Amino acid sequence: MSEESFTFEDLRALARDETKRTLKELGSYNYLEKIKEVLDNLKINAKTKRDILKIKKAEEYAEIIVKKRLERILLNIICDFVSGKESLEELRHMSEKERKLYNFIMSLLKKHLNEALAYVKGESGMNYATDRLVLVKVLEPVEIKNLRLEKDELALIPVEEASRLEMEHKVRRIERP
Repeated sequence: MSEESFTFEDLRALARDETKRTLKELGSYNYLEKIKEVLDNLKINAKTKRDILKIKKAEEYAEIIVKKRLERILLNIICDFVSGKESLEELRHMSEKERKLYNFIMSLLKKHLNEALAYVKGESGMNYATDRLVLVKVLEPVEIKNLRLEKDELALIPVEEASRLEMEHKVRRIERP
């Protein structure tokens, strides 16, 4: 199978597609509520007063940052995650407080990104430790579980699905830069 390399712009396109797909699949899902829920769960498990204060500070800024920047932050997180690179573009335009929250939210979301993408694609229960996702370019329209992928679309799919679809010449795996 031939593989092609991809640019950071391809990653941005993938991130935009994944974000749109996520928003479409989840409908009116409220990311701010989800982040607050994660923070509440962390508060329950917090062991020291310092941890609790950190979480309270994060809550104070969550609404501001989520409303203004969440989609761009999610795009950067997905790009960073897929490419294995750290993007400083978003950080340049942030205050110190926003930067700290960005890093905090990013660390939370990165932990669960694969499970979140798997959930959106109807593959919940996927364990990243054993089931890895790979980046592919769709060569002809294909349906994976309840997700329809169109020709020339970039997508993150499980390795097993990618291998099967490569054999059928429906997708081409794209290597990391």
